[in-house]
Amino acid sequence: MKKSVFAAEFEERTGFKFGDLFISAKGTYLKMLYWFNKGVHDTTTFAIRTKSLYTRAHLEAAIGVVGEKEMANKCINFKMGERQLVDHVRSGEFSIDDDGHIWRTARAVGLRYTGGAKLHLCKPRRAERMSPDGYLRVAIKRNGKSYSAMAHRLIWQYFYGDIPEYLCVNHINGIKTDNRLCNLELVTHKQNSEHALAIGLYDNQMGELNCNAKLSADDVLIIRSAYKSGCVTQAKLSRYFGVSDAHVSRIIFGQARKCDPGPVTNHCEAAGEKGSER
Repeated sequence: MKKSVFAAEFEERTGFKFGDLFISAKGTYLKMLYWFNKGVHDTTTFAIRTKSLYTRAHLEAAIGVVGEKEMANKCINFKMGERQLVDHVRSGEFSIDDDGHIWRTARAVGLRYTGGAKLHLCKPRRAERMSPDGYLRVAIKRNGKSYSAMAHRLIWQYFYGDIPEYLCVNHINGIKTDNRLCNLELVTHKQNSEHALAIGLYDNQMGELNCNAKLSADDVLIIRSAYKSGCVTQAKLSRYFGVSDAHVSRIIFGQARKCDPGPVTNHCEAAGEKGSER
């Protein structure tokens, strides 16, 4: 891998060699110089302090450089603000009950926005707020920075630790606000989508029921029957119904509108008809 200009300059000025995986921009280079002068001399701390491992390519590279996959996961969670909120739960500012509710049990009093705040017990109150997508979210502001996290991800990480990049937290019963630990599971993004489709969370409107559909079921029947009879071409059908040639082709060969009526033509039949015409 060709070394970047910033990486070469950093190594020349500091004598610290670990490749160019963390230095892809001047801003990162300047931040690394700052932390190096502050006494930071290890790749793990550099990754966290400079926040420069958040693209997938950098995360994949970090696994080889740092030597631990957990480091890449920590970088993701650090960016999302989840680890900070987990620490606030452990400090006693928040608590999690058996029903998966998050409560604020203490308040930060003092210089809350610049540092130096101290915790004082308060009357417990719910800490979650409903987000537009239907999930519960927890937010906090410390030292002039705002941190937020989805409640179900926060609860999972509090009890089980970091969530790998390729996994997500799924609600087993499909209720987004039910964050009991027994209702949460760790799955891949594909499994999460399949689960949502299986229990009916997706409004999977197909065919003419779809609001974007230009053709009715009767139109699909006419297209398939007309082409099957051999009396009309795909180009003429597309012009008549006002859709693209590609869409007509997908309808004819059953790749689109699979649940709609009409005789579907397979590719072997179409190839045989063309051969006989010649």
